Amino acid sequence: MKIKEFKKLDQLHDFMMDSFNLDNNINNAKEKIKEFHEREILFGNPETPYPDLDDLDKQFRPFCALISMAKDVEDALKDWRTERLMSIQDPSKIGGSIQSWTSDCFKLQKKLADDYPETAEVAAELRKTINEFAKNLPLIESFTADAVDIEDWKEICEVVGRPDMEREEIKVSTFADYNLHEYIGEINDIASKAQKKFNL
Repeated sequence: MKIKEFKKLDQLHDFMMDSFNLDNNINNAKEKIKEFHEREILFGNPETPYPDLDDLDKQFRPFCALISMAKDVEDALKDWRTERLMSIQDPSKIGGSIQSWTSDCFKLQKKLADDYPETAEVAAELRKTINEFAKNLPLIESFTADAVDIEDWKEICEVVGRPDMEREEIKVSTFADYNLHEYIGEINDIASKAQKKFNL
């Protein structure tokens, strides 16, 4: 199985089509076997086992899951970095996706560790990529909070020394340009106060 050679995250695009094709072939084979079993039952014969297919499927699943998730992460992080935050349909779901991927990476790393340690390291590398992006979550949540109004935004702009910073234009890719991580405590305090005011 060629896909076992997936040992570095930057090989993702080299194995995506192989993973898709193998997944498709396995699913088609399962459908055929299901038809065979239905005919065997119809004629009162015992179902023929296909242990080779079962073994292949069992070996393939962690690789398929890792490649699929890596592609999802790559696409999502690219969008979240480059899209205007206020145009993202539901920015509150970003944190949930990050948490789910982190958990899945950990599970896949453990599952692959014994037999495929190098591929397990791919899961670990992917988790590091996700965790690195996760450092942006507090700012994303503060900037997109419904409770933050015009006055709150003006206060944020004053704190970071960027009176011309437009909320509608802010992207994750601009966080570094404006050194916003240096002011994360102050920004979160403003957002927190705004949320308390909003709740009242």
